[in-house]
Amino acid sequence: MINLPIDVTANQIFNAPKSKDPKTKRPMSEEGQHYQEKIPLPPLYKRNILQNCKMCTKKHVRKQTQYQCKACNVLLCPGSCFEDYMTSVHHHINLNQRNQISAMTMILLILTIINLANALVDHCFK
Repeated sequence: MINLPIDVTANQIFNAPKSKDPKTKRPMSEEGQHYQEKIPLPPLYKRNILQNCKMCTKKHVRKQTQYQCKACNVLLCPGSCFEDYMTSVHHHINLNQRNQISAMTMILLILTIINLANALVDHCFK
């Protein structure tokens, strides 16, 4: 039987405070599925949304864009900024970190399910 701390519940694990960083809002997709899309508009919103490009901001240039990477939700100008970000070492490090976090989340989920199943078996057969 695998023992997990009783004071930690699945609800606490999966509903932990989330980062406000837009690239963490979506689950990670396969690396080959990165392409640009317009920033989605809220319902009944008629104007385009413009936000600062991440790569231009790094270069201390204020340039606004209405595009983002569909997989990462990173705001990037079309063309060179998008290509530079997707080929940068920083982006690949983020991919690896997110994959490791996803693996840890799955392990915690499996361990929680096993622990709950063991508790149910113990309760039913006592």
